[in-house]
Amino acid sequence: MNLNAYEISEDAKNFCTLKFEALIEEYYSKVLYHSINKVRDLHLAEEITQETFLKAFVNLKNLNDENAFGPWIFKICNNEIFQNARNSKKNIRIKGVLNEIDSCKKYGPEISPRIEKLYSAFSALTEKHQEVISLKYFCEFSMAQIKALSGISENIIKSRLYEARKKLSELIDLKSENSGLHDIFTIRRKLIMDKVKLTQTGAYVFPRLSLKTQFELIKLSRTNEKFSEQALAEMGAIDKGGDFVKLCRGKLTFNEMILIISYCDEETIKRIKWDESEGNQKLIEDLKDALRKCSIDGYIVSRVDVMLKTPDVDKTLEWYEKTLGWKGHRGTITEDGVCCYGCVTLDEKEPIVSGTREFNGFHISLGEKCGNECGILPMVTIDGLEKLHKRIKKSGWKEVSEISDEDWGSRTISVKDINGYKITFMEWPAQIKNPYKDEQ
Repeated sequence: MNLNAYEISEDAKNFCTLKFEALIEEYYSKVLYHSINKVRDLHLAEEITQETFLKAFVNLKNLNDENAFGPWIFKICNNEIFQNARNSKKNIRIKGVLNEIDSCKKYGPEISPRIEKLYSAFSALTEKHQEVISLKYFCEFSMAQIKALSGISENIIKSRLYEARKKLSELIDLKSENSGLHDIFTIRRKLIMDKVKLTQTGAYVFPRLSLKTQFELIKLSRTNEKFSEQALAEMGAIDKGGDFVKLCRGKLTFNEMILIISYCDEETIKRIKWDESEGNQKLIEDLKDALRKCSIDGYIVSRVDVMLKTPDVDKTLEWYEKTLGWKGHRGTITEDGVCCYGCVTLDEKEPIVSGTREFNGFHISLGEKCGNECGILPMVTIDGLEKLHKRIKKSGWKEVSEISDEDWGSRTISVKDINGYKITFMEWPAQIKNPYKDEQ
């Protein structure tokens, strides 16, 4: 299931949106009931449920089996419950109610006060009355389902529902037993889909903006300020830019900004994280932290660095220069003049030891060789596999394989370095787009 808005067609995106809306229809009440059972607070449970589905949406590209959505969504929900338990429930509850009231304003001037009164009245109910109202109206369960979940007889359920509705009617003017109660349930689900649409459209527009404007939007989202005229002009010249502005009404919250960036392609995220402009460092760190929280497992892999242990750093650096043509850099030197750390890079640019740019190569450290007899390194994706193969053979190094055609479509060679580590080089044929290649 690949729902990345940057990679799929418009028709496919609309299909995926409809599928996700269907998943919300199927699982919203179950997740909400689960949250209510855990936190025993309607406002907090609804907040957790919304965050659960939004986090699921931006991470759907990582779910390969659609049939596993059920267990997966509850895993996300439990993580949200755990994270919320670490914060002040009072503050979260107040924030949730205020956000709910503010969000409902766009559905009409009459519905917002009624929702506000409903929440206030609902909070005044006893716990047993809150439970049956939640199951009946917010989770939309049948009497049989409520009986199965709660273990209470249908007569008692009906009695509690009558008592709860009567109490609510005394607190607010309900013209029918469904008035207002179902409004909350419907609005909450619509709010999620509105956020989904905003996220999708934003992830389409955001990568097409200049880096300067991207950072401007991120900075403005910290204080929920309106977009500048320059940013609006740039968005107006971009496909769907006008739609995006209408959806967000010309401003974004930081959480909305994080959802959009999380849903963007990896190249857009990498371009932001590696920006070196003065004054952006703190913002980038905050952004990275927020992106980690938006991921399901609480962390994101920025890159994979390889550390090779070797009894002789200098000889290893020399081997990589002579055999592969990579640039060797001596990093840390001991008092005895022994190089205990260095690195090899795949180009002539300054390495990570200078702290000026993203690292692209291997770290070399003094110590006993790690791994089994040969060692295993991740694949190195390159262009020009045949030229590399000829270079290695021309250097006189014999521990190199012939070029092989792999089942997944690429061609590879394997070479053992001076320490016995095995390196596999991979090249994608011209007719197959290299999914790892940086587009400049």
